[in-house]
Amino acid sequence: MKIMILHNTFIPEYGGSSIRAYNLLSRIPYDITVITPDRKSDGTPFKLKYEKLNQITIKRVNALTPHSIWRLPLLRYFYHEKTILNAAKKEHVDLIQSRNMPPYIFAAYKSSKNMNKPLIIEAHPIASKRFQYYTNMMNIKKIFKHAKHVISLTEAIKRWVMKQYQIPIEKITVIKNGVNSDIFKPQNTEIIKNIKEKLGNPDKIIMYAGYFDKINGFELILNNIPSILSYYPHINFLFIGQGPYFQQIKKMAKEYPQIKLLTSVKHEFMPAYYQTSDIFIIPRPSTLSSELVTPLKLLEAMSTESIVLGSDVGGITDVVEHEINGYLYKKDSPKSFHDSLMDVIEKNNNKIGKNARKTILKEYNWDKSVKKLQNVYDSIKTQ
Repeated sequence: MKIMILHNTFIPEYGGSSIRAYNLLSRIPYDITVITPDRKSDGTPFKLKYEKLNQITIKRVNALTPHSIWRLPLLRYFYHEKTILNAAKKEHVDLIQSRNMPPYIFAAYKSSKNMNKPLIIEAHPIASKRFQYYTNMMNIKKIFKHAKHVISLTEAIKRWVMKQYQIPIEKITVIKNGVNSDIFKPQNTEIIKNIKEKLGNPDKIIMYAGYFDKINGFELILNNIPSILSYYPHINFLFIGQGPYFQQIKKMAKEYPQIKLLTSVKHEFMPAYYQTSDIFIIPRPSTLSSELVTPLKLLEAMSTESIVLGSDVGGITDVVEHEINGYLYKKDSPKSFHDSLMDVIEKNNNKIGKNARKTILKEYNWDKSVKKLQNVYDSIKTQ
């Protein structure tokens, strides 16, 4: 079977959706082509336009637009859709799959119609107002109805898709995120010791890794740092990533030497950084996305026995049981976040960390998810 995947990002850009896509597709024993942009989300170009990873062929298409009228936002969007469609036309495939993110979903739908091939949609909640405008304009409900099957990451997304697009339950399969627990596991103590030495051997490390924005609770984090450090001047806050709040964190780091900031860490080193942290925080406010989607970094952190403190949004409570395998605080409550963090700093959390890894080993592994995905592919092939 030959499968074409239209995707907004792919490795070696290590974000949640690209890690998910690679870990699922690399274990599928079929011929897979991924059509994806030739630049990372920060605009950095990939070195290779064409790349082969085992049975996956990666074809990267022009994500930028030429100078001229195409630079206008709406026209730039349609230009990108056109480049994806042109690349898709050259493929001879049995099945087409895309996330429901514009313009990939529309290019996938048109390719499905033009080639008369079945379409699978991987459903994610659409929070961006710009994307909502495009999906309304292009009648995304019609596209969901056209799809042979829909994949969702969580049971909550499955319920949302059924209600939002009136899709019958038998057309939706939940395929959870997973973790490679052979990589994301408790690390060699010497590695942990070296990282702590580089950070100045603080008493404890509170860590966040990912995108620095409001959706990930950064306003809440930054507002609480001065108070936490006044009580615990010998702990560190370690931030790994980039985003809108990067300059603000950088500025605070000059005032508070206990704030450490890294723009990136190679993915293979992340297990050691997760375990180096004494507390890994995911203070997401309540949004459509946070209530429905389980963040991959939560699973990765728990797999290394890191102690997680997260808000009680649906995407986190699906995995974390308070004081069993992690800690929860009341979402959208600055006081609850502050008090909970102070409380967790004081606790002995060894048992919590062990339970966190047990949860991942039992419920969140890629092999389980891959079997379900291959079953979806095989069922469509026989239809």
